[in-house]
Amino acid sequence: MKVKVNLVLTAIILVAVGMLCIIYPEKSLGPLTWLMGALILVSGCFTIIFSIKAQKIIPNASSTTLLGVFQIMLGSLFIMNTFDMLKPDAIGVLFATWVMYEGLSLLISSFGYKRANFGHWWIMLLFGLFNVVMGYIALLNAGTISTVLAVLVGIGIVADGVMRIVAFIAISRIEKKLKAATQFETAEVVEELPSQEEA
Repeated sequence: MKVKVNLVLTAIILVAVGMLCIIYPEKSLGPLTWLMGALILVSGCFTIIFSIKAQKIIPNASSTTLLGVFQIMLGSLFIMNTFDMLKPDAIGVLFATWVMYEGLSLLISSFGYKRANFGHWWIMLLFGLFNVVMGYIALLNAGTISTVLAVLVGIGIVADGVMRIVAFIAISRIEKKLKAATQFETAEVVEELPSQEEA
């Protein structure tokens, strides 16, 4: 249950960060950087907690641990940027790199969901590819108008937040299947016990 709570909280934070980029593109790589940094830092903490607890359910979930560490580092840099330590171009490059890394992490995780028998694992794969492409396009445009860059990055971050919701649905279904399988095995053992006693 705690795994799913962390996932939902991360999704909400990511969608909020992405929407800030899309709604306030000029400010998102400037005055609002500290706020997004704080949200990304919190998201990184939730991502690490999720990756540690989800390893019991989803193969390859440990790959998101590095993603959480990257988010914490990125969030800390953006918070420190309140003191104008980073140039706008550098912020753009960091944002674009993060979106690409999120996409790669989703690509890796999608195969873990496939191994856990989640039927719609390919949705995660497609979103992962989408994020990699959005991050790459944003990276190519890191030195151009910050408004375009912020919107591109924002779309990628919102897509990543939506994917966390898909992951929430996937984990809920996988947990139900595991619970049903465990109950079935327990019922079989209970049925075998009387026959053993009679023998």
